Amino acid sequence: MSVDALEKSLLIKELRDLTHDLERQALSFYEIARSKKRIHEIFELCDEPIFKKQVLGYKAQINPEATTLEFADQTLYRQSFRGYFQEDNLLEEALYAHPESGWAFLHHASEGWQIWLIPAADRTALISEWGSIETVFSWMMEQLHHYHCLKTDQELELIALQPKNRFHKYKHISTEHISHSLPETAEPDMTFNNSPADAQLSLKPRDISAYFRKKSGQSSEVEVDETHPLTATDRPAQNLPVTLQLGAHQALVTVLNFPEALEQQLYGLKLPEVAQFTDLLIFAPDQENVLQRPVYLAEQISTQGRFIKYLALFGAEDEMQAIRLARVSAEQQGNDLASVRMINWASLEGQLHQHEAFFEVFTEKATVVWNKDTYFPYIPAQLIHTQKFIQFDETAAETETPVILLKERQKIRVIHGQKRLELSQMEQAFPHLLLDRQQGISWQLIQRVINRLEQPIEALQLYEAIQVYSEE
Repeated sequence: MSVDALEKSLLIKELRDLTHDLERQALSFYEIARSKKRIHEIFELCDEPIFKKQVLGYKAQINPEATTLEFADQTLYRQSFRGYFQEDNLLEEALYAHPESGWAFLHHASEGWQIWLIPAADRTALISEWGSIETVFSWMMEQLHHYHCLKTDQELELIALQPKNRFHKYKHISTEHISHSLPETAEPDMTFNNSPADAQLSLKPRDISAYFRKKSGQSSEVEVDETHPLTATDRPAQNLPVTLQLGAHQALVTVLNFPEALEQQLYGLKLPEVAQFTDLLIFAPDQENVLQRPVYLAEQISTQGRFIKYLALFGAEDEMQAIRLARVSAEQQGNDLASVRMINWASLEGQLHQHEAFFEVFTEKATVVWNKDTYFPYIPAQLIHTQKFIQFDETAAETETPVILLKERQKIRVIHGQKRLELSQMEQAFPHLLLDRQQGISWQLIQRVINRLEQPIEALQLYEAIQVYSEE
C-alpha cells in the first residue's frame, strides 16, 4: 500500500510516541501488546526501502535480533558477519572460531549496540562504543577504510574462484548458534551498499598489489595483498634468506601486507610455536648480525587497553628505531603499544617458545626502553589463581584497572581484581601489580589494611596502603 509524504510524517510521529511509551516501561501488558501491534501495522503500511531506513530504530525496539540480522544482511559484508549476541563470551567464542576476519553485533537493552571487529588474522577484536545500529556500523566503516581489514562479499567470491581458496562463506549465528536465513524478498537498502566508505574499500587484490609496488618502488609482479613467504622474486632487492635460524627453530621470512613495511624494510618471521602469543619481526638490512643486536620486546594492546600479544623485533639499529617500527606494525593491525623493552638474544633464546617463560624473562630480565604514562605490565591469565582469598567489596573495574596479586611460593593469588577478571573471560593477560611474601607482606597484614579502609576499595588505593603499612 502506498503512503504519501504527509501520512508518513504522521506515522513517524505516531511511531515516536509509541516507542517512547514502550521505553518508559509504564504500560500494562495489554497496552504493550496493543502498541507493538500498531507498530507492526505501520511497518506494513510503509515498506519502501527509504522508509525502512527511517524506522530502523523503531523496529530495533520491537525485535532487536531480527532487525540486526536484517541490517547485516543488507551490507557488503554478509559473508564475514558472525551474528547477533547478548552475551560477550558467546560473541567472542563465535568470532574467534574464525580468527582470520569477521564482525558481530553485541546488544544490551539498556545500552544499545556494539560492533566487534577482527582487524587482522589472529587478532583480538576492535570494539566500538555503545550506540545505535547505524552509529556503530558507521564506526566499522571508518575502521575498514583505515585498516582495510575486511573483504567485501564480492572480493570473497572472486577469491573463491581462484585455485588456492583460503576463504569460505559463513552463515549467520544467533546467541544459540542457530543459523538464521532472512526472507529472500527483503529489498536491499542501497543506503548501506553504496556508502563512500564502501566504494573506497572495493579494491581488488591486484589493485592493492600495484599500490604497494608504487609505494616501495618495486617493478615486479609479486602480489602482496596478504602476508606470504619470501620468494626468489622478492629476494634480489633485499638480499634476504627465505628462513632465519632462531636457536633450534627455523623461522620463515614473510612479506607483511602493508606498504610501510616495504618502505621500512620490515618483514615478518613465522614460527608456529610462537604465533599464538608473540609476533616476530625483522628489520632486514643487516641480517647477518641480527642476533648480535638487542631484541626489542613490546606489549601490544587493543585501543580499549586489552592485551593482544607480545611483539619481538630483531635487527633494529637503536631504541628509537625499534619503538617506531614496533608502533608501525601494531597500528597496522589496529593495536597500540603499552611498553617496549630490550634484551640480548642469549637471555631470550631458551624462553622464546613458551608463554609463561617469555613473560618471566620479559618482566625480570628485559630492560625498559619505553612505556605509556599510565602503565601496568600484563601477566598471563593462566598464571593467576583467580579465587579471591580475602573477601571485600571492590570498586567497579575498567579495562586498564590493574589486578593486585600476591606471590607466595610458586603461586600467584588475587588480592584485588575479581571485578577486573570478570570483564572478559577471553583475555590472555591482565594488567597487574605484584606483591611478594618475601618482601614481608603477609595475608595478616593485608587483612589489617583492608579492615582500615572504607569499602568498596579501589585497586591502587589498596596497593599503596599495603606498601605504606609494610614499611612501618
